[in-house]
Amino acid sequence: MSRYPLLPLSDALVSANDQVNVELTTAYEVAGVLGFGRGLLRRESITGAQTSYKVLHRIHAGQLVVSRLKAFEGAIAVVPTEFDGTFVSQEFPTFDPVPGRCDSRYLSFLCRWPTLWDQLRQQSRGIGARRERVHADDVLRLRVPLPPIDEQRRIATHLDKAAQRIVTAKVANFRQGELLGALMPSILRPLASANGGRNLRFGDDIEVASGGTPSTSDPECWDGDVVWVTPADLGRLKGRDILDSERHITEAGLVRSSARPVPVDSVVMSSRAPIGHLGIARVPLATNQGCKIFLPHPEVLPEFLYFVLRARMEEIAKAGSGTTFTEVSMRKLAEFWVSVPSLDEQRRIAFEMSFFQDRTANLRRKWADTKRLLDAAQHSVLNEVFSDR
Repeated sequence: MSRYPLLPLSDALVSANDQVNVELTTAYEVAGVLGFGRGLLRRESITGAQTSYKVLHRIHAGQLVVSRLKAFEGAIAVVPTEFDGTFVSQEFPTFDPVPGRCDSRYLSFLCRWPTLWDQLRQQSRGIGARRERVHADDVLRLRVPLPPIDEQRRIATHLDKAAQRIVTAKVANFRQGELLGALMPSILRPLASANGGRNLRFGDDIEVASGGTPSTSDPECWDGDVVWVTPADLGRLKGRDILDSERHITEAGLVRSSARPVPVDSVVMSSRAPIGHLGIARVPLATNQGCKIFLPHPEVLPEFLYFVLRARMEEIAKAGSGTTFTEVSMRKLAEFWVSVPSLDEQRRIAFEMSFFQDRTANLRRKWADTKRLLDAAQHSVLNEVFSDR
């Protein structure tokens, strides 16, 4: 239940219509409305010759704009100063605040209130793209907390301060993530250029293999017990260890395709779509042709090789070629080598790198959780202000 009187938006807004006839040679700065109360977006400028609309509507700072088509997703916003004078089509009903009755800053926070999105969703019947468009009268019938204008301004000031604290925390969170992302390559870089150990070349000294895909029309090849890894599976890894895959093949699938058994402790790298995802096989598996497999070598720890490949991935990716998609070939991989120190030294390096990678992943998860909490906090603040809940 709202602590303020719930009144229709028609008590605070009136329809606006600054209609402009479209001229073929005139350029128009066009705006759109983002969903879930995220404001406006600036689209590419178009000329009259590039649109079928005969008229556009000029919008002004402080007005309320709604996307008729995407209203069910909370596509409602107050026009900020930097969008003053841009244009929208007739699919975007626009409204002027009634002087002395509605504060634009207060209205902008209402646009971010999930309860208002729920009302818009109820006005938009149907499912997904088949939903009916919301009409201007539907918007004006929405019921919102509407205290006196001075109270609206006080609330807006309070919410401005809360929003600024949330934005500051999000920016700090984002910058920490950027710094951490830049730190890993800098730590790996000395590993990429390390020398002094025995040089082992890919393809010659360290065997490299590729995978394959059984016929998708042969049901005897699929839904078996063999883990079958693709670049997408590698991209979904949360750590280094490959334990399972989205799809599995059968032993018949192995026999009837160029897929091959991959032993435990092999390092698997996506060689296309994209180049560079990595994992270590901790169970016997097979891969498709989008992966390269670095088979176990008695002088090389798989964890050490994993980090060496990460350190050299920028060079490896640059060696890729292709028209449909970029792929690094066996021939190109044969140009690379790895300097291998003693097993004890490899073990030390792998331990330190693993510790850092695991710590980094843990911090990233915590920062992602923090962002979700901050987003939830913004909604919580709005609910606290606009209702008694």
